[in-house]
Amino acid sequence: MNQPLPTERMKFADIEVGTRFYDALSQEFFVKSSATQAVMVTWLADGKTPDDFEPDDPVRV
Repeated sequence: MNQPLPTERMKFADIEVGTRFYDALSQEFFVKSSATQAVMVTWLADGKTPDDFEPDDPVRV
């Protein structure tokens, strides 16, 4: 995948539902689906299985 990585850092709680973001810990892209969850949209992800995030988790948008 040759996408440039996002550079703006934010907390998970500060992004809106529906926002696509990069999680440096897992090195994957996600879309925020609720206040505490997001779905992975890269690699072998189905885009439906939720993953939990803490409000203060750092993400890049």
